[in-house]
Amino acid sequence: MTNQKKGEHTFSIEMGSKRSLSHVSLSDESEGVLIKGELGKLQKIIHEEGLMVKIIGDLGVLRIDLTEEELGKMKREVKK
Repeated sequence: MTNQKKGEHTFSIEMGSKRSLSHVSLSDESEGVLIKGELGKLQKIIHEEGLMVKIIGDLGVLRIDLTEEELGKMKREVKK
């Protein structure tokens, strides 16, 4: 996963089974998309190579390309 444009981020969701997805909605009327599911019990959250946050559950994995610097900045802004 790499940034498509400067300042933009990508994500991926990998599920062990489609049964872990409870809702996927693609609407013709709006630009919105909704994906809901269960990652299960969280096993770990890691920051791979300082470039990607990886949230691992026993039912799936959520990946977001977010650097350690960006994550730290977001945490500081939330605390204000």
